[in-house]
Amino acid sequence: MVLRVFVLLCSLGLAVGLNPIVIKGHKFFDEVTKEQFFIKGVAYQPRGQTGLIDPLADATTCARDAALMSKLGLNLVRVYEVDPRKDHSQCMKSLADAGIYVLLDIATPKNSINRQHPDYTVQLFNAYKTTVNAFHDFDNMFGYIAGNEVTNDKTNTPASPFVKAAVRDVKHYIRQNKKKYLPVGYANNDDDDIRDAIRDYFSCGDEPEQVDFYGVNIYEWCGASSYRTSGYSKRTEELAQFAKPVFLSEYGCNLASPRPFTEVEAIYSKPMTDVWSGGIAYEWTQEANNYGLVKVNGPLLGGGGNNSTINGTAVAVAGGNSTTTPITGGASGGSSSAAGEVELLPDFKNLQEQLSLVKPQGVMMDSFNEQRTVPKCPPNTQNWKASTKLPPTPSDAACQCMTEAISCSASDKVTRVYANGTAVIGAQLDAMCGLVSCKDISGNGETADYGAFSFCSPKEKLSWLYHMYSQNNKGTCDFDGNAVRVTPKRKDIQACATLDPDLSTPKDANPGNDSTNTAAASIHTLPTLGPLCALVLFVIGSLYTI
Repeated sequence: MVLRVFVLLCSLGLAVGLNPIVIKGHKFFDEVTKEQFFIKGVAYQPRGQTGLIDPLADATTCARDAALMSKLGLNLVRVYEVDPRKDHSQCMKSLADAGIYVLLDIATPKNSINRQHPDYTVQLFNAYKTTVNAFHDFDNMFGYIAGNEVTNDKTNTPASPFVKAAVRDVKHYIRQNKKKYLPVGYANNDDDDIRDAIRDYFSCGDEPEQVDFYGVNIYEWCGASSYRTSGYSKRTEELAQFAKPVFLSEYGCNLASPRPFTEVEAIYSKPMTDVWSGGIAYEWTQEANNYGLVKVNGPLLGGGGNNSTINGTAVAVAGGNSTTTPITGGASGGSSSAAGEVELLPDFKNLQEQLSLVKPQGVMMDSFNEQRTVPKCPPNTQNWKASTKLPPTPSDAACQCMTEAISCSASDKVTRVYANGTAVIGAQLDAMCGLVSCKDISGNGETADYGAFSFCSPKEKLSWLYHMYSQNNKGTCDFDGNAVRVTPKRKDIQACATLDPDLSTPKDANPGNDSTNTAAASIHTLPTLGPLCALVLFVIGSLYTI
């Protein structure tokens, strides 16, 4: 009877899943065991011939890599770009079965704040919300990074208010729409000129505007360096009283190759473990930059087969619980799937050896009660010029209201591209800003001047400028055919800027992870048992046999 009940619970998925990781003070903890959690991670973002690809959308490749990551001793992957429209359920399950959490960058090269021309728009906020919706309910989601090295030196610090506004809004969106809360943070590049200011900036102010955690991309420890020679000691001293969990969001200098990863011992021992919560090695696959732990020979993404080859060994993929068996004739024996063969590079073996030697000693959550004071916001200086007043939350309602209240609007012709490659809409915006004031559509992170429609789309912004010019020039509305006269649908244009933003779930926000798609994609007729269920069933089965 006991066996039948336990099998039922496991098959229903009630005993499957990783424990939630929570924040208390400046540390991470396992919410169930109450043990302090130290990140042992890797950056996971294979690139193809066409650029970045979604590494969490291919079940075969994920299962293959998750097995290797478990062998390496990892408990987290940092992923920089995904396609929220795709199905990620099988990959997330493979990682969960291997005991691996996912830390996800929601800002991507396609949807991010431009450090040179910062802009935080409705489209960008919707993209962030869509990504959160696609991943938030997976048990092994660790949290989100809302920006990676956006401000990377003293020349572009006015971009930081826009990123901090995104942090604020994503945090608020999660609290308003999700049953559980996952933390939102930022990753910094550790630039000498702005290191202290940017750290304090993202953790100061009211709690809704503060990051929940802070990552530092550090490449100071090169080769057989040391805690003091590398600069790790200085970084640790600087963060000794930091109020948020902090970790190395990237590490692994490759000036000496293969990398010995001798910094691992320091990262996971005192005094660093008193300050840092682990780190993320850069990176999983070998790319042109020579930072890889493994080399994929063949297609980066699998084609749905259920076998891969790892260094001449066949790996049978079964829901992420992979086992290895020798292949007669080696790697050329024909057992490789479309996922490609994986070669373990010296960096993999060196990191594996170093991680196997460390056992970080933390504190228990119930006995940890230290609460640190958040820093004061940094003043504007020669090197730091970021206002503490943040841009408003992008409001689609305000933009729509504005377009319905104007009498001269941008036509569809503005979406064209000139023969010289210049976008018509960009050229028109530049031209119109020379004829009328652009303050209503612009944002400035240094002076904290944010126009009422600064978050609208380029076409909506151009429509506003056409309308303003038309109002001041006897109704002129043509601009070489790029504008068209329209009849206003409303007369309360002054009220448009006051309309609240939409914090609800975007329409079709999660098409890729629908339960019907998951069922169709699964190669199992019953749910795969998690590692805990499998172990307990084995023990119970042995007892019954006896």
